[in-house]
Amino acid sequence: MLENKINFNNIFCNAPFFTIAIDKEGKVIYLSDNAFQILNLSKEDLKKGIVYNCLQELNLQHKNGDKINFHNSHLYDALHNGKKVKNEVIKYKKLNSEEQRFASIYSFPLMNGENIDGAVAIAIDITDDYLDKEQIKEEKQKFISISTELKAKCDVIEILRNREKEHLMYLKNIVNNISEGLIVLDKIGQFNFCNRSAFNITEFSSEQMVKFFNNDKSTITVYSEDNQEQDLQYIYANFIKKHLPINDLLLKINYIVGDKFKYIELNTTPVFKNNEFINTIVTIKDVTEVKLHEMQKEEQNKFIREVVNTIDLPIAVIECPDLKYSLINKHFEYILKCLNAKTHSNYEVLGKTMSSVFRDGIEEKLVSAVKECIETKDEIYISEYPIEDSLGNERFLKFNITPHKDNSNVISRVQVYGVDVTEEINHNKKLQEINSLKDEFFTVTSHELRTPLTIINSSIQLAYDIYATELTPNIDKTLKRINVNCSRLLKLVNNILDLSKAEAGFLHLNTSTFDIVNTTEFITESANSYAVTKGINLIFDTNEEEALVNMDRDKYEKILLNFLSNAIKYTPEGKTVLVTLDIDDSDIMLSVEDEGIGIPENKIGFIFERFTQLNSSLSRRAEGTGIGLPLVKNLIQIMEGNLSVESKVGQGTKFKVNFKRNLGQYDSMEKYVIADSNIDQRINIEFSDIN
Repeated sequence: MLENKINFNNIFCNAPFFTIAIDKEGKVIYLSDNAFQILNLSKEDLKKGIVYNCLQELNLQHKNGDKINFHNSHLYDALHNGKKVKNEVIKYKKLNSEEQRFASIYSFPLMNGENIDGAVAIAIDITDDYLDKEQIKEEKQKFISISTELKAKCDVIEILRNREKEHLMYLKNIVNNISEGLIVLDKIGQFNFCNRSAFNITEFSSEQMVKFFNNDKSTITVYSEDNQEQDLQYIYANFIKKHLPINDLLLKINYIVGDKFKYIELNTTPVFKNNEFINTIVTIKDVTEVKLHEMQKEEQNKFIREVVNTIDLPIAVIECPDLKYSLINKHFEYILKCLNAKTHSNYEVLGKTMSSVFRDGIEEKLVSAVKECIETKDEIYISEYPIEDSLGNERFLKFNITPHKDNSNVISRVQVYGVDVTEEINHNKKLQEINSLKDEFFTVTSHELRTPLTIINSSIQLAYDIYATELTPNIDKTLKRINVNCSRLLKLVNNILDLSKAEAGFLHLNTSTFDIVNTTEFITESANSYAVTKGINLIFDTNEEEALVNMDRDKYEKILLNFLSNAIKYTPEGKTVLVTLDIDDSDIMLSVEDEGIGIPENKIGFIFERFTQLNSSLSRRAEGTGIGLPLVKNLIQIMEGNLSVESKVGQGTKFKVNFKRNLGQYDSMEKYVIADSNIDQRINIEFSDIN
């Protein structure tokens, strides 16, 4: 056996370290005395095979923390792999102790020729030495870290010193290159330091700079903004000596040599540290160009005000959004006085808002117009603005309110100017009076003409009814000519009377229930004889065979007759006139469409004005008075209808009227059209001007 071949006891008996030997089967064949003590075993326990169990209780670990068992132990590597280990550190704990210990392992295989018969592992406790080395290593690392940190800090300090030098140079360059003059006064207000710009602005030498801030006026004279000689001693005593700031003090420096001068803006700031005054920082800025520009602008504004005051119109400029007056002329002052304003002089008004200048409610209309101008960004007009002048006479002004936009399209101010239109308005009133007299004359004359015309017309009809067989061809021709011209005069008189009544508000609805389809068809068929004489096709179309409505039948017939008369009158031979009814539950749409000469688009709005006829060759051939369509427009308005016109020159015109189907209470039904005795006469009168 291996233990018989090697006398381990003779070799390791006196060794002060842990020794273990195993055979090739892994059985423990030897433990040193030190190992027996550490494992708390007896000689007899060695034979019982409990050594490995006791070794597990030592909590053996590699240095990296992995636990050691037989299969990953140094003995196993030596026995099975022939691996030798020298001075490898492991961790362990003694039995019944939590103290962490360290040991150095040596392991090697036991060779029998080329065969491995066993393995030996020797562990030497190196806890004290290991901990000492680790402590030394840690302290060395700390020393290195501190040295590195110290070196880094030294490098940083050096860098900061260099940067401080650079920054000081940079700051010096900045101070010398800023556009404003920078001056430092010491605790007692004496000149201490200034930058390059201070010399450039003041054009002083160093000696002059010292004298200037030491209140020596031997070389310069300083004036305040109001051109009064400035007492620098007063400034020193009340501001610098009392450590008070100076804000935007404007000084005028008159140089002794020549007529040269400069405007300087001066500011001072006292500097304190821990509540102790250190020095005064003075900044100066050359504002000569700005001041001269302001003076020039003021001169220009003065000139503009003088020019504006010579204009014989009230003019005002109002700033936005506060609505403050920035300019008014003497004529606008007069307007304010006439409007009983609280204040009315230029001095009292400028810089004040519109609402604060006027008494409550006085300027409400003008203020509202200005606000509307700002909101819509468009010009606003007030056509008649009444005022009472100083003599108590009523006068009228027309105001134009115009927005002024800046580059951002924002309203910055509003310009208001007025024109006295009193004479124009009085003239218009006189014209209205004359027009009323003219209308009254036409109405009276037409009324007086209607009776004899009616008698003449009736007499002619009587002659045809009673003496038809006695009439010679010449007399018949003469009577027909009289009848046509009498009908034309009756049409004119009737239209003038009806139009005058409509415009005066004397025409009212007289509703009745009737079948609008039959009525429209009957009138269309009655007018067909006139269409046939001109070679025109007159067509009627409807989407319903019958439809009861509650409307003013007489006015409806007048509207339809006028449309038909115009359509036939202005439609050439061989063309078509189409009458259409489009009926639904609540509305009636009447349309009369022709293929006539048409109406220019820019003239459509004029056809509903009195005595208007289009200036075309065909319209000149067709006689008319130009009051038919104005009458129709009024009748449609009375019947609460909507009128529209579509027309193209050379293609034709389409009149469309939309009526409400029920304009009152339905009464007894008139299902069929009753041809009253004068319907033919009405048609003859309406179509009397058709050649």
